[in-house]
Amino acid sequence: MSIGSRIRSERKNQNLTLKKLAEKADISVSYLGDIEKERSKPSIDRLRDIALALGKSISYFVDENSFSEEESSYTPIDEETKILFNELIAVDGFKDILEGFRGFSDWTDREKAELAGFLKVKRDFRENMNR
Repeated sequence: MSIGSRIRSERKNQNLTLKKLAEKADISVSYLGDIEKERSKPSIDRLRDIALALGKSISYFVDENSFSEEESSYTPIDEETKILFNELIAVDGFKDILEGFRGFSDWTDREKAELAGFLKVKRDFRENMNR
């Protein structure tokens, strides 16, 4: 299955119109239509935007094996989390920070708790400094 047909299939599976998905991915309707019809190939950045808008990973659309595997293990992301992630991914340096989370599922509960505690202290400190 091609990238374009996978995008179209997932869009229809989520009951999204071309226009709605294009808005969510911040691309033009005509460009999205061209991608779905294989008249245009998306850049990796555009594919990432489309994948995020659909709550999928890029590999879902390009890797034949992960397509079937991810389909059975996909956990939907709520709209608020999608918005937050899209805001964060646009911030300079965030991708570098995100890279540090590779293998996060292998972290111990203690490591995860330590990170959560650090982030809470950092947030509280910044809020106090802004008062």
